[in-house]
Amino acid sequence: KSRSAEFFGFYSISSRFAAILGPLFFAVVAQFSGSSRHSILGIGLFFILGMLLLLKVDFTRGRQQALEDD
Repeated sequence: KSRSAEFFGFYSISSRFAAILGPLFFAVVAQFSGSSRHSILGIGLFFILGMLLLLKVDFTRGRQQALEDD
């Protein structure tokens, strides 16, 4: 049984949340700080956090599990 539909659903939901929360975060930080530079720095921190989370992903193990499931 393939789980691709499950992962596509997760991808779809997360992209919708990102489309709402990213601009909201940008606007809130710009409103409170008075500068869009702080907002861009904040968005950059999200990118760094994402990169750090991706460092914990074991791609070879995931590939093996995907091949076993198929």
